[in-house]
Order: sequence, then C-alpha cells, then structure tokens
Amino acid sequence: MTKPLSIFKDADSEARYLAAYDNVLSHWPVPYLAVDIPTRFGNTRVNVSGSQTSPPLVLLPGNFTSSTIWFYNVACLSQSYCLYAVDTIGDVGKSIPECLPATRSDYADWLNDVLAGLKVSKTSIMGMSYGGFLGVNFVLHSPEKVDRLVLLCPGLPIAPFTLGWMIYGMPMLLSSSRWAGEWFLRGASFKGYNRSDFVQETYIIGVAGMRSKSVMRPIINADEWKQIQIPALLLVGDREILYDPRRALQQAKQLIPHIETELVYHAGHLLNSDQPEKVGETVLRFLGADSKRA
Repeated sequence: MTKPLSIFKDADSEARYLAAYDNVLSHWPVPYLAVDIPTRFGNTRVNVSGSQTSPPLVLLPGNFTSSTIWFYNVACLSQSYCLYAVDTIGDVGKSIPECLPATRSDYADWLNDVLAGLKVSKTSIMGMSYGGFLGVNFVLHSPEKVDRLVLLCPGLPIAPFTLGWMIYGMPMLLSSSRWAGEWFLRGASFKGYNRSDFVQETYIIGVAGMRSKSVMRPIINADEWKQIQIPALLLVGDREILYDPRRALQQAKQLIPHIETELVYHAGHLLNSDQPEKVGETVLRFLGADSKRA
C-alpha cells in the first residue's frame, strides 16, 4: 500500500486544522453526508448536501481552503441541487493524497475519478478562485460531462494580475503563517477579517499549518477559452484584488462564446462570503434551465 502524503507541517498542525474543519461542519446549515471517493491519487473527501433526486452541482474550492468555504452558500443552493462539495486532493481538507497531480491532465483525471465514484455522469460545476481553474480545465478535458460552468473570481489571468494580488496574496505562497492568512483576508474580503468567523478561522489555520507548496498556475490561452461551448457564468467582485474586475469581465465576453458576466458590488475576492445572497440568487437563476429537469 502506498503511504499517504501529509500536506501539513506536522501532526499538531493537522490536528488543529481537522478540529476547525469539523467545527464548521458541526454548524453546517443543512444535513450532509461525508463520503470518501478512491481515486488514482488517493481518497477524496466529498461533503454531499441536498436531495439525491435533484440535479448535481459540484463545488470546487480555492487554494489553501476546503469544502468548508461553501458554508455560506449551501443552504440556498441545496434547495434546488444535490451539492458535491469537494476537498481538492493535495490541499487542506480531509482528502488523503498518495501522490499529487502534477499536470493539467492529472487534475482532470482526478476529477473524472471523483465523478465516477459518485456515479455522476454529467454535472454542472461551480469553482471559486483556484477551483475556477479546476473547473475550466475539466471542461476542456471532458466537455461532455459538464452541463454548465460557474466561475467565481477564477484564479486565472483573465486580465493582468494587479499589485493588490502581489501585496495580499503572495505572502501566503511564500510563508506558511497565521499572519499571512489574516493579511490575505484583510485584503481579499470586502468585509475584512473577522476573528469570530469560524470559517475564516479554519482558512487561517490551514494557511498556517500547510507545508509550503508551489501552486500550478497554468495559462488558459485564447484558443482554449474559445473551446468552452457550454453555458458559463462569471461573477467577479467590484473590489477584486487579483485583477481589474471590469477588464476581466470585458475580456471574458470577448473570449468565451456563451458567457454571462456580472459585477458583484461590495464584494472582494471572497465574494461568496461577502455577498452570499446575491451569489446564490444569481447562480440559481443561471442554472435554472437545469433545475427544470429535476
């Protein structure tokens, strides 16, 4: 048997994160079922909410976080969809990697394994930040398996990266520390850092406890964007720090054939928690055609 890889600095860091993770789930606003899906890269944890008879919606989180980031959105979305909130293999969470994806094909193969284990043949996908890259990458690899694609502030260079990202985001990639996590939240969330927010606290514990890693930041070129032939929705906060939000929306309209875009006001990079009601309403409207099939 292949020995599992630890993505945490040490056993204490892992224990602190898993305790915080469990605390979020203890407050989960709807019933959920935790399942572990075996894949060629190791077991992947998926937290399932909503009726099994509803259309599926896979939720992919950003870097240095896990399925817990969807705490703010599951109550709304699970009324119409069966939600599969995934812990990305090789990131914080309860997925247990035996080897790490190293290429874009690897990430697509991993997600294919997850869907096969869930017995989901076709689904809509919503990805936040780095989860947006994972969603786009999967659509390009297996377009026949995706109905619709929702991108929340995707971690892809739709427009040039800004100085704000360098200031608030780069410290996390260079230093696994509580300070780096708090600093990012102060810049990335319109609401700022809230010490009493247990979801934010889980994020910070993950940043502080995770081994430093080089995150794959592939470029999706113009020809690839044009290959996305399914309906897609792009939401970006008006206080986004990754890139100029208006320029990103404009560029997306030029590159992606069937894209809807919207600027979410009073929201930063963490727009799903900054404006959960607005995000939920907009996503449900966009996915409404799929809801009618349930």
